[in-house]
Amino acid sequence: MNKSNAIVIGSEISPSFLGLVHRASELCGKKGLSLTAVIVSAQQPKNAGQLLYAGADKIARLPLSALDINAEAAAAESIAQYADKTRPEFILFESSAFFCCVAPMTAAKLNCGITADCTALSWAENGTLRQTRPAFGGRRLAHIENTRLPVLATVRKGVFKLSAPDNTVSIEMPLLPCCKVHKVWTCTQALEDTVLGTDLTGAEIIVSGGLGMGNRENFKKLYTLADLLGAAVGASRAAVAAGFADYSHQVGQTGVSVRPDIYIAFGISGAVQHLSGISGVKKIYAVNLDPKAPIHEYADYSVIADCTPVVDMLIEKAGKQNA
Repeated sequence: MNKSNAIVIGSEISPSFLGLVHRASELCGKKGLSLTAVIVSAQQPKNAGQLLYAGADKIARLPLSALDINAEAAAAESIAQYADKTRPEFILFESSAFFCCVAPMTAAKLNCGITADCTALSWAENGTLRQTRPAFGGRRLAHIENTRLPVLATVRKGVFKLSAPDNTVSIEMPLLPCCKVHKVWTCTQALEDTVLGTDLTGAEIIVSGGLGMGNRENFKKLYTLADLLGAAVGASRAAVAAGFADYSHQVGQTGVSVRPDIYIAFGISGAVQHLSGISGVKKIYAVNLDPKAPIHEYADYSVIADCTPVVDMLIEKAGKQNA
C-alpha cells in the first residue's frame, strides 16, 4: 500500500518556496505523509537538490511555461490528473498571479474547496489541515478547516522562508505528464519596474515607498538607493494604485509578505494591510512627514521629515561609501 502523501507546488526554487516546502514537510512528519515538491517550469531548475534539503521526499517538474497561451488550464488539468492518481491529503500552491488562476481551476476539477492567501498552516485537533488567513482587512484571522480531501490552499509568498546551501547537489527532476499546450507567446518588451528590485522575498534589505514619495519620479530614486545598498524595492498598495510602482513591488495583505533584516519605509502611513506584510521584519526604519502616521508606532526607528530630501541624502552618503 502506497504511503499517504501531500503535494507542494511552486514556479521557482527560492527562499520563499523552500520555506513553504519545509513547513509542508513539518506537517507531513506529524502524520507520516510523503511530500512531493513540484516545480512548474519549462526549464530544469538549478540546485533542485535544495528541495530535498528543505524536506521534500520526492521532487518533480511540470514542463510548462507561464507564457504558454493556455498554461493555467494545462497546469490545472495536469495537477488534477496527478492528484487523482496519488490521492494527496493536501496540495499547497505558492501564491502568485499564475497559481491564483491554476489553484481554483484545479479545485474545480477535483470537486473540492480551496482557501486563498494563507499565512499559517497547522493540524487541527480533529486531524484536518487548519488554514489561517487574514480577514476583515487584516483585523482578524480566519481559521478554516476543510473535511473534503484533498485540501487545497494558496500560501502567501514570503510567510515562510528557508535558505539552502548553494553547493546542494544538482539533481535532474523527473517530469510529470503534461497536458497539451499551445504555442508559446514571445515577450519582446521588458518593463523597467518588473526587472529592477523585485526579489522581495529573498532580500535582506528592502527600501519601500508610499504616497509620501510624492510622484513617480521621486519614487524612482528608491531604485538608485536600493542599488547602492544592495536592497530590493517595495511599495505600498497606495503607491502602486497611484502608478508609482508595478504590482510586483507591492508589500502587504494584497501583495507579498516580507522578512528582511532591515525594512526602510519612506512615506508609508502604516495601514493595517501593509503592516500585516511586514510583521516578520527584524528592524523597521520609518520616514514620514506626518507625526501621527501609524508607522511611527510600529517602527523601531522613526524620522519625522519629508521623504525626498532624506532619500537624496542617503543616496549621496551611500554613493561616497561605495566610491
